[in-house]
Formats: sequence, C-alpha cells, structure tokens
Amino acid sequence: MFVIGVWTAQPAAAMSIKDCGKAKSYPLSHASTSTIDPLRYYARTCVSYTGYKVLHVSEVKIYRAGNAVQWKKWAVDHGYKVNKTPAVGAIAWYGSSHGGGYGHVAWVQRKNASGTKVHLREYGWPTRGKFGERDVNKSQRSWPEYFLHVEQKPAK
Repeated sequence: MFVIGVWTAQPAAAMSIKDCGKAKSYPLSHASTSTIDPLRYYARTCVSYTGYKVLHVSEVKIYRAGNAVQWKKWAVDHGYKVNKTPAVGAIAWYGSSHGGGYGHVAWVQRKNASGTKVHLREYGWPTRGKFGERDVNKSQRSWPEYFLHVEQKPAK
C-alpha cells in the first residue's frame, strides 16, 4: 500500500499493480531482495525497477516477462519498436553477455540531442540490489545493445 508515495509496512503482496504505477518514487528501495513485487519480479533488481518506471510513466505493464535478457523478445512480441536509437522513457537493453547471462535493463532518463549519450537510472548495476545512475557514451563498450521503445504506442 502507498501513502502519499511512501511504502508502508504492509507486505508487497498487498500492493497492487495499480498502486505501483501511481507511486512517485520506487516503492521497494528498502525491501528485501527476496520480496516479489506486483509485476512478479524480485525487488531491487533491474527488471523490478525498470518495470515500475515503465508502468509509472508509460502505463505499460511488463508483467512476468522473465529475466532482462527476455525483455527484447517481449517488446517485439507486443508490437513495440526495438532499435539502436535512444529515447527518453525507453528501456536500455543488454543481452546475455551482461548480468551473468540474465541480461540487464535500465531506464533512459535523458539523452543528448545527437543521441550519442544517455543517462540511465537502474538497479543492480554495478552493485546487486543497489540503485545507480550513470552517463553512457555511444563510443563506450557499456552502450546498450538495443532500446525498447515502450514509451511509444505499439506498432499495429
């Protein structure tokens, strides 16, 4: 349950997907990493945080889509554009060469005008269970492999 965007002592099972999308900040930042969120991901992981941001901002429910490595297929299967062009509100996607084979996802908070630099918000990078922010340049090896454009309506 949320009270003015604050996580209360109630268990995560009491929090609905609808509540999750209305919170102002990630509501599970202090939860145990063994807590399951309403979208069915472990708390304080890249998929939980990114799924929450997408639901909160774009009202898209990425429910039980699997590990981060599977999110690209989920996006394609649901008609979302997937390409190598960053956009604010898109998901930065990293394949099986990241996260011990599970992949990694992050939220694109902002980008520069030329699309050669993005600012990512994420959980689990570089430290498991911890929030982080970073700027990534296209010339760096840490540039996302793809961007999942859930910030746009799916192609028909």
